[in-house]
Amino acid sequence: MRNPIVLFITLIFFLSCAENRPNKENKVVEKSIQTFFSFRMEGQSLVEFDLDTIKTTKELIRILNEIDCLKEKPVLKIETDYKINRIQPFQICEFILDYKLKNIIYVNTDSITVNYDLVLPIDSLEITLKNHLLNPNNNENYPSQLEKKMISIHIDSTKNISDTKNLFLNIIDKVNRLDSIPDFIFMIEDNGILPEYTEE
Repeated sequence: MRNPIVLFITLIFFLSCAENRPNKENKVVEKSIQTFFSFRMEGQSLVEFDLDTIKTTKELIRILNEIDCLKEKPVLKIETDYKINRIQPFQICEFILDYKLKNIIYVNTDSITVNYDLVLPIDSLEITLKNHLLNPNNNENYPSQLEKKMISIHIDSTKNISDTKNLFLNIIDKVNRLDSIPDFIFMIEDNGILPEYTEE
């Protein structure tokens, strides 16, 4: 017959292990949050929605423009397993933006357009973002440190929203690899490459 004291100690040991065992179901992963906000007029409220609730890029652009034309600002939430990205894209609704061609790069799933007509492969995204946002070599195809910097997400409006999400995440990943991150604006549009506009 086993010693009752030994049995009691063994029981206490197993109960202690059960209490200290992590509960996977109750474990909450704390996600980091990164924001990319453009400017907004005073008094405009923010309207946030999840990109995963949208089906196509066409639907996304329609929603963004509807919110913007109501004098509110859309905030796009792109969530992964470990991170939440909150993006307030710059939408143009009855608003004229003063810019030069080199202020905007147009990024789609397979190419990048720089300074209106310089087309680069998507494989060059990291170096192109570095040149566009930091311009370490003072390349005339990219904005100077003091000029506006915009990244236009330019995807066929009929494509699935997953293409847009993956492109956003790819750009954000490359931006976060830079030595520093200057202010810049995201745009989402399907109007083609915009002609240059400067106020006289």
